[in-house]
Order: sequence, then C-alpha cells, then structure tokens
Amino acid sequence: MQIGLETVVAYFPDNIVKREDSSYLDAVIPAGIETLLRGADECRKLKDENAAEILAEGVTRKVLERAQLGLEEIDFIIAANLGGKYVLPMVGTFIHHKLGFPEQTPVVNIQTCCASFVDGLNLAWNMILGGRYKRILVVAVTAICAGKYGVDQTSPLARNFGDGAGAAVVSALNLKCEFLSYSNRIFGEMYDHQYVNIRPVEHPEFMQKAGVKDAVGAFVYADDWFFDWVKKKGDRFAVEGIEQALKQAGLGLRDVDMVMIHQAQEIIHEGWIQGGVEAGIPRNKWKEFYHRIANCGNVDVAAILAELSEQGSIPKGSIIALFPPGLGGHTPCMIIRWLT
Repeated sequence: MQIGLETVVAYFPDNIVKREDSSYLDAVIPAGIETLLRGADECRKLKDENAAEILAEGVTRKVLERAQLGLEEIDFIIAANLGGKYVLPMVGTFIHHKLGFPEQTPVVNIQTCCASFVDGLNLAWNMILGGRYKRILVVAVTAICAGKYGVDQTSPLARNFGDGAGAAVVSALNLKCEFLSYSNRIFGEMYDHQYVNIRPVEHPEFMQKAGVKDAVGAFVYADDWFFDWVKKKGDRFAVEGIEQALKQAGLGLRDVDMVMIHQAQEIIHEGWIQGGVEAGIPRNKWKEFYHRIANCGNVDVAAILAELSEQGSIPKGSIIALFPPGLGGHTPCMIIRWLT
C-alpha cells in the first residue's frame, strides 16, 4: 500500500525581520566569531506570548482548506511545538479544541525538537499501515522568537532563528508523494550539550529595540563541546544518514534528486552540503531556505517541500531525502518519491 503526503503546507508570520533591522547587535558580537553569529539575511518573527497557538491554528486551517477536508475526515492528530508559552501540554489539544475536532479524534504530542516533523510523518505512516487510521494530520510549530519563551532577542544569536509552522496530511489517498524508507541515528552524547535555559537576557539595553518587554528566556543552542563534536563527525555527517535511509529503500546516492535539510546554522549545514557534494550529490540538489526563513526548527523541511511543491518545481518521480537533525541527538532521514 502506498502511503505518503496528501498535502503539505507552511505558514509564517507576516513580519519580516532583515539583518539590517538588528544592526545594533553588531557591536556586541565577540571578536573572532563574527561568521558564526552573522545569521540569516531575513526571517519571520511573531513576538506574541501566544505565538505557538497562533501559528498552530493558522497552519491547521490552511492545510485542511488546501486538502479540502472536513474535521471529521481526520482520524488522528500528531502535533509538535518547539517553543511557545505552553511547552506543556503542547499545542495538540489546543488545535483540537480551537478548530472543533470531534471529541473522539485522538491527539498525540511529540517532541524531538527540529526532527519532530519528519518523526511525526514516520509515526503517521506506521499508524496507517496498522489499518486503524485513514488520514492523520501532522502539525509542527516553531515559536522561539516570542520574548521570554524562546531565543534571547537581545543576543546576536537571535539572527539565526525564525518562527513558523508546517503541516501535512498523511494518508493512502490522493497522494503527492509516497514514503519509501525512514531511518534514525541517535547520538545521545549530545543530551546535556544542547538545551534551553532560563536566564537573564544578555543585553537588557536592547530590549526596546528588539521589541520585547519582559524577556527572561534564553535558548542556549550549544556549548563548545557540541561544535567540537560537529568537527569530529566531519562533513559526511549528513550524507552518512542519507545513505542509511537510501539503503533501506534499495537506493543509492546516485538516485537522489533532491535533499531537503534542516538549516541549523550556516556554519554547520554548509559543511553537511559540502560533504554531500564530495560524496556525489551536486550542490544544486541540496535545498535550503536559510537566508529567507533562518533556522525555523521543526518547520524547515515542511517549508521547503511545501514551496517547491506549490511552484511545481519537483519533477514527477523525484527521489527526495528529508534530513532534519534535532537537539539531543535525534537524526532521522526519510526517503520519499514524488508522484505528481
């Protein structure tokens, strides 16, 4: 049975923040790491304490409208939010209540950070294979620019992150693509080297310019150990994960037409791409929107897939690798075949 995506969409705040809008941060970048904290050319930020809920509602309404589905046609909801006011209980039950899904429609929230969207697709795939469910809604939200509930907006690191949401309907009907394989490497040694911490903002003098009033949260992306680990793993980190998933699908690197990645940080994901180029996947096959949406957490892959699909830029029969590693050592890869 072919199972895959019936539809996939992305949803972003209207507010576009360009690098020059935060030029005041240039003066506080420590010497020697200007490249590391250069950040994206632009991103989207929703500076509202209810950002996660706003994005979750927006993307869910959009995906249902695009798929022309009623609430009763969704059998199960898988939701994930990275950031937001209510990290617990997460946005799944909010979506269910706000849109008015039937009481008997189950909701599960998952959290594998930036890997959550692809992990959610895999979970939905296996649930449909089990025969009990027909259509499963997968929603991923990143809301980490909303002041005290995410990235410290007074830090130069803030230029690396954006807000947004992605959603898909997984089924065996009206498919745009089919799932071929999924694999996951777990590097648990990362666990206590990438984390979210609550601490005072770095530069309170910038709070007004950054548009935050009561910020106390800081998203601590990684410590020095993590970057040393990245160097140790080398540029083949991504391509090795992709090869593992391709092998499960009976394919090789030469079969890949596109790779859609989580654009973690330019200094990191450009290394992954270079390693892929050296292994035989040309640069033009690697798709990322970093300088348009920055690191948008668990939404990156959904956003790339949705836009290229809407543009008609994915040829029929394309083999696509979805590679979105997440905090804590989650490193999934899913291989799909485009059908339309």
